[in-house]
Amino acid sequence: MIVKATPSPKIFFQYVLVIVGVLLAAYGAETIVAYHIEKLFPDPDLNPFRESWQLSKLRGAISALLVGIPVLVIAHKMINRSLRLNRYDANHPVRRWMLYIVLLIAGLIIIDDLAGIVNNYLSGQNELQQYLKALCAIAISAVIFSFYCFDLKRSVLTSKAKMRMVAYPLALAMLAVAASGVLVIPTPHQAFLDRMDQNRIRDLSELKWTIERYADKHKQLPARLLELVERKLAYSDQITDPGSGVLYGYQILAPTKYKLCASFRSSTEKTIYGPEWQHKAGEECFEMSISLKLLRKEK
Repeated sequence: MIVKATPSPKIFFQYVLVIVGVLLAAYGAETIVAYHIEKLFPDPDLNPFRESWQLSKLRGAISALLVGIPVLVIAHKMINRSLRLNRYDANHPVRRWMLYIVLLIAGLIIIDDLAGIVNNYLSGQNELQQYLKALCAIAISAVIFSFYCFDLKRSVLTSKAKMRMVAYPLALAMLAVAASGVLVIPTPHQAFLDRMDQNRIRDLSELKWTIERYADKHKQLPARLLELVERKLAYSDQITDPGSGVLYGYQILAPTKYKLCASFRSSTEKTIYGPEWQHKAGEECFEMSISLKLLRKEK
């Protein structure tokens, strides 16, 4: 006997989980595939922020997909169990409304993505890249539409085997997409080392401008980095390595020239602080110079 229940908070909760899972999985899958498209068909870009931004976005997409998959699996297991136990009718109005909301979200995803892709195309970005991204967005939204249209029309009597034939390939495909993203990002340990190196470059970049301010005020280079702290121009953690706590290397080469040194854990060809801060793994020194105007005393 099927229970003709009033709209149940349980149905609402289960399908809210589905909506969250769909949003996470769709965003994650599309972003990962778009990243691969950008790598296969690169668009010349001199922006040094782009590569770092892409990797950060890719990590977020992988996280979203790896969280979205289990959320969808758990939510659908709860829904299928409730349907098999006749806790509510497959045609329950709340269930049907929530499924239509899922379909609406799928439609909004493709509209938003296509609008962004058209904007990129009109901005002069790689045409083939944008076409492939559009196909990717359409394909992902079509899969979501197809699955939930099937779910909307199916009955309680739909066999487990038939459900598995539909659900398992989708889950495996999403896991494969997530795995393809994991394979191209640095390991967590390497990401930590890269972040520490970026912190070192940030410190050296700030020290460069601090030394120029010191020279402008005192008409000479500081004899040592500790002078910057003593004169309250820098904090102590800005002149020390974030990993070892050792002072950064500093040496005066001429009245207007000096060098800053640090020990890096990895090499980099691009950095958000500019090409002058490119470095290899190990001890690296950067020669700097200041303008003679800063050392001239005012009359």
